Amino acid sequence: MLIEAANMNILSILGSDINPDMVTATQNNINSYIETEKVWYDRITKSGGTPKKNIHHLKSEIFLMDATEIEISMGSENLRGHNIVSE
Repeated sequence: MLIEAANMNILSILGSDINPDMVTATQNNINSYIETEKVWYDRITKSGGTPKKNIHHLKSEIFLMDATEIEISMGSENLRGHNIVSE
């Protein structure tokens, strides 16, 4: 879901999992996605096109936490105005 969010031009994404291996794997997948998108961005701009998104501004953080605890730990005030997606 996080890569889909980034693909929809949501440039600040947070993710969590209770499994440390999944946190690492997810961050690696996002990093790979970012590098691939940067290559496409450069190809499009070099050919005179205008990319639909600028992945260079994407910020992501994947952390070890049960998703049900996010509001408690971050506070509802800090989450106001953010898109929250849960699977």
